[in-house]
Amino acid sequence: MLTIAPVTLLFVSMLSMTNYCLRHVDIGFYQVLRSTVIPFNIVLSYMLLGILPSAYASVCCVVVASGFILGSLTELNFSREGFGYGITSAILVALYSSSVKKVLPAVGNNTWQLMHYTTVQVGPRLMHAALP
Repeated sequence: MLTIAPVTLLFVSMLSMTNYCLRHVDIGFYQVLRSTVIPFNIVLSYMLLGILPSAYASVCCVVVASGFILGSLTELNFSREGFGYGITSAILVALYSSSVKKVLPAVGNNTWQLMHYTTVQVGPRLMHAALP
């Protein structure tokens, strides 16, 4: 269970940052910010797992980055806080993805078991959010 704790912490952090982002930006800009998960995922997969991106994935990254820049420039309700939370959320989603790939062997490559352990650990950590 201790090997899964970092995945649980990333999951809780990812949910929190997503909620904070949505407090500060419109849903359209949130979607633009979330599109940055793709480049972050490729970079972090290379850095943490040693997986080299294909040429096709690299081209897709350039397209997504271009769309992100265009979407950011045309945003009318730009919020620095929302932008920071959104980028942090995207990085955490990418880290979560890489961490899941790294931790899966600890649970016999069983995604259902990993989800169960994560859910058991997440419950108490998110309980404070449900209370008034």
